[in-house]
Formats: sequence, C-alpha cells, structure tokens
Amino acid sequence: MKKGNIVTNWNSDYVSLQTTYEADTIKSRDSFYQNLGYEYVFEDIIKNIKKPIHEIKTLEVGCGGARVSVFLAKKGMKVTCTDFSPEALRLAEANFKKENLSNYTVVQDDLLSSKLPAESFDVVMSFGLLEHFSDLDPPFKAMTHLLKPGGIHIHDIITKRFTIANVAKIWNTLLRFFKRLLLLRWKNIFSESYHYFPHYENSYPLSDYVKVLEKTGAKIVYQGGMVIWPFFALPKPMQRWLVQWANNHKSFFYWCDRKGHKWMEIIAPSWWLVGQKL
Repeated sequence: MKKGNIVTNWNSDYVSLQTTYEADTIKSRDSFYQNLGYEYVFEDIIKNIKKPIHEIKTLEVGCGGARVSVFLAKKGMKVTCTDFSPEALRLAEANFKKENLSNYTVVQDDLLSSKLPAESFDVVMSFGLLEHFSDLDPPFKAMTHLLKPGGIHIHDIITKRFTIANVAKIWNTLLRFFKRLLLLRWKNIFSESYHYFPHYENSYPLSDYVKVLEKTGAKIVYQGGMVIWPFFALPKPMQRWLVQWANNHKSFFYWCDRKGHKWMEIIAPSWWLVGQKL
C-alpha cells in the first residue's frame, strides 16, 4: 500500500467489508466505544440544534461505512453521507440497507470542490477525517460553507502523537511478535507484527484545529480529548469481563470523555471538537 491519503488506499481498506454497523449492540470494546460515540454525537446535536428531530439535516463527510449516520437516521434525522472512495460508499449503502432505512442520501463528492448546495445542513461532521489533510483551512472552510447559520460542526480527530493508544500498540505488537516466534512463523515476522497506518497527513495540536475552525466564522462549543480505554490485546474471557464492566460504568467514560479535562487532551488518542457557525 502506498503511503498517503489517496482513494486507492481507502478502497483497499473497505473492499473486504460487507457491513460494519452492529445494530446498537455491545459485543466488544470496539463496539462499546462506537456506541458511546453515537450517543455523544446525538447529545451534541440535540443540545445545539433546536428543531424537531425529523427536520434536522446532517452531513457526514468522508463517511466510510457511515455508522454514525446510520445511528442518526434510525433516530429520525435526514442524513447525507459523502466520500470520494467508491468502496466506502458501497459499504455505507450496505449498512443503511441492513437497517432498512430510507431517510438517507449517499453521494460521491470531493469536499474541496463539493457540488452540494451551500448552507443546506444543520450539522456537518467527520470522524477520523481531518488528520488526513496537510492544510486545515480548505476542509474547514468548505464544511462551514455547507452549514446553515447556527449549524454545528462535530469532528472526531485521531491524533498522530504519542498517547495511551501507542502504549497498547506496543503491547499488541510484542504479543504478535512472540506468538509468531513460538509458532515458528518467522517469515516477515517484523512487518506482520506491526500494523502500520499510512494515511496521516498532519500532526497538528488541538489548538491549531481550534484556530482554523474559528477563522471560518464558528465559535467553539466544546473541545476535549476522548477515548480513555487503551485497546490492549487480552484473553477473550478478560475482554468479555471488561466490556461488561464498561457497560455497567458508562458514567466513568462519560466523565473522562465529555468534561473537557486538560489531561485528556494530552493522553487521549482522539480529540472531539464542536463549533457553531455564527
């Protein structure tokens, strides 16, 4: 795979996936945090957009499988999803059809030369998108252009820096390495033990994202670090116990993710940014 944020890479990431939306069920640590994220998005929208749910129009840019939009569509919102990758849009369509939804639109679109009408959405959102731009001004400007006055940005930004996620990555790499070593699977043992993600285009601090969003004519509603749980590889019984524990202690995760603690901005692997167009 060639390094960089290019359609060929994204197509290869999505091509083997049939559906990825798990119907709001909690089966793993991944699905636990995915569902928390859905709830956070819904809360931010309801808190800041004062109109009936069925009138709210959302846009998910760089949607991939569009799981957040599937969740919002199930709540009754009118959702539009865009991506430049055909395989991503195929996966998004499959997720919507799996849930028997009709209140959605899927569009192949380039954000930086978007064909969508200006000021037509109450919410524009992205999840794991903005870290793939070397220049933040064009995507933020384009997204603000698509928002109605009073509409909100919601962005989950996966950071390229050392966080608790890297601690888990080191642990998981060592486990894969020693497993292959013990099983005598020595061919390509180093490259197969380390899972490299090649799509990052920047390593800006959160303050840079805030400044650029404000420059487009939006005020910051919320900023903070998110995802306290490092995803260590563990024996399946222990993983099941952790998921059960997490489900019974959601208030702990909410306190970490939604209170804007400065220490979470430092250690958490992603940032949550909400802004409102003036």
